[in-house]
Amino acid sequence: MNPWKNPKRYWLDITTYCNAECPQCARSDYRYHAHINEVEPMHMDMDTVTNIDFTIVESVIICGTYGDPIMHPHIKEIVGFISSFDNIEKIHIDTNGSIRNTNWWKRFAVYKKLRVAFAIDGVNQEMHERYRVGTNLEKVKSNIKSFTEAGGKAEIKTIKFKHNEDYIEEIGNIFPDLQHNHVPTYHEIGLKENNLEMPTDVSRSYEVSGLKNKDCWWGDEKMVVINSHGRVLPCCYMNAYDQTINRLDGVGNINENTFDEIMDQPFWDFIKSWETNNPNHSCKNNCNKGL
Repeated sequence: MNPWKNPKRYWLDITTYCNAECPQCARSDYRYHAHINEVEPMHMDMDTVTNIDFTIVESVIICGTYGDPIMHPHIKEIVGFISSFDNIEKIHIDTNGSIRNTNWWKRFAVYKKLRVAFAIDGVNQEMHERYRVGTNLEKVKSNIKSFTEAGGKAEIKTIKFKHNEDYIEEIGNIFPDLQHNHVPTYHEIGLKENNLEMPTDVSRSYEVSGLKNKDCWWGDEKMVVINSHGRVLPCCYMNAYDQTINRLDGVGNINENTFDEIMDQPFWDFIKSWETNNPNHSCKNNCNKGL
């Protein structure tokens, strides 16, 4: 059975623009780096947004594969449109938070279904930018303060490396009233090249992320990716591959077909290779089958 056929949530990848150069982002990943110039600089247009059937899901995550959602010039209109659907319970955005000014964030707090996860990876600028290259910690903190004081719901997200693992509690105490989610980096890509190291408490962070024992996290969560082009994919890994190295054959586009028509296309049989000893390249390289 295709678990994506009756999705619970969408993962919208609405822009390929970003202000940061995080070493483990697909934008910096050596597997895609030679092809990064092939990623088309673009924002999802509002026609594509309105072509998405939001009546069939409970929530929406807006998170980038190559870009930061807050870079989208019409992010407010997108969130407002999605919020208008009564069945949508929550809209979650992941951002580095070092984009736009405090007045903008104050106005962004008006959307009551919205929750924003801001990235803080250090207690000072030097520690923070070891991973969040190109961002400014004080700007992030100011934006969080403006957003939350205006009534916006926020949380802090930290990726744990060796250089910041002893400061996790201190990072959380920057905003003690906000939920603080901290997870170890889950792969070794980009570490050595950027003088980063895995946390000392794990040799391979798949162990603690839970990915190792999952059949397919995206399938289990019944979450579907729709990228800036309107192409519908089963996970962010295939989305990264699809936008750089090679367009995957048979991927449906929400601008050309209904969601049900897309789910009935042969491409989704390709995902079933996960259940065999010869899984498709993306499952093999990124998740349990590659361990």
